Amino acid sequence: MRSSRCPEARDPTTDLIIMASSDSDLAPVLDEVVLIDQAKMETASWYDPVTRVDRALRGSATRTWNTRLNRTHFEAARDLTVY
Repeated sequence: MRSSRCPEARDPTTDLIIMASSDSDLAPVLDEVVLIDQAKMETASWYDPVTRVDRALRGSATRTWNTRLNRTHFEAARDLTVY
């Protein structure tokens, strides 16, 4: 079965896929990328150390590297350009 949910995962030139989302509808895509095992899969999510709220995207049966981003990271990445 060939799925079109993440065609990049089947591309031999792709070595890393990063998903920055807390949308649980994307969990099947995460599982599929891990199952294909062509590219590494990582996720990024916002994390509040005060409330300890972690909205990391998680697959059903896999452990995926997740980078927690806080307000300092957010401020450092903001694009203040007026377009």
